[in-house]
Amino acid sequence: MAPGIPHFVQRLRARARRALDGIFFRLAERNLADLAIARVLTELEAQGPIRDTAQAVQILSGCLGAQPARIVMRASRAGIDSQAARRFDSTLRTLRAGVPGLTTATSVRFAQLAQELLADRTPVENELYHFDVGRHFAQSASKGPKGRILTALVRGMRAERCLELGTQYGASAFFLLEAQRDTGVLPDLTSVEGFEPMVGISRRILESRFSDGLRLLHGDKRKCLDELAQESRRFDLVFHDAGHIGADYLEDFAALDPLLKSGALLVLDDIRTDYSDRLDDPRVREVSCYDAWRRIAAHSRVERAVELNDTIGIALLA
Repeated sequence: MAPGIPHFVQRLRARARRALDGIFFRLAERNLADLAIARVLTELEAQGPIRDTAQAVQILSGCLGAQPARIVMRASRAGIDSQAARRFDSTLRTLRAGVPGLTTATSVRFAQLAQELLADRTPVENELYHFDVGRHFAQSASKGPKGRILTALVRGMRAERCLELGTQYGASAFFLLEAQRDTGVLPDLTSVEGFEPMVGISRRILESRFSDGLRLLHGDKRKCLDELAQESRRFDLVFHDAGHIGADYLEDFAALDPLLKSGALLVLDDIRTDYSDRLDDPRVREVSCYDAWRRIAAHSRVERAVELNDTIGIALLA
């Protein structure tokens, strides 16, 4: 302790220095992200006119800006030292340090895709949706933050064969295929969607960007899963973004079980979805999304289970 300076003053000074260091680090991080966004915006402009600059900046911020990750461990079986478990633990360490940004090329391509969808006024009207494509995409589709998580998981686990339930407009499929290509594995994605016009739009969006490695299935997801099981298909990563009802989670997990390789990841989106306004539906009353996720996390095949940012459940399968 410096002579003449009380110990509590020393502690306050040290705490203040740490706080200032944290502020300066966050400012520097923000400045770097702003520089990256400006650079990508320039590249995007070189590809053609930008329909809405403010929207483009917002989209690129999701691809490149700082993105913390809150991770809660829900299950971890002791004594597991497989290659998949080591890759999973390493991926979690990467995410805890902050979700890595997307590459410049991927950010540009996604911004182009997003602009195309945001400008689409095709009506989307069924028992669940009453929008046009642009509004629906803006409100509900996966964008940069979720794409970065999917990219980190594909890269960390080196997922060679992926399955998606709920293609919607093809944004998540885009990120999965881009991540496989950037990781150095041949793109291989099967994606299932039950609604129009999502099927037709996602097919146009994705097939114009990926010449191979993509299989789009249109129909009831349970029938599609049965078809894949009959083909003896097995997957390294499954992204579940369909049927956000707890009963669906449990039934889909049972149907997915034979399709999941040992060491596969099951990624469940929107685990905190609350349909309390639909309690007249017996399937909604049966079990909540979150309770269904916790049951899956406790399943005997699950070696590790974590919750990411309170919204995504990730399970490593034995």
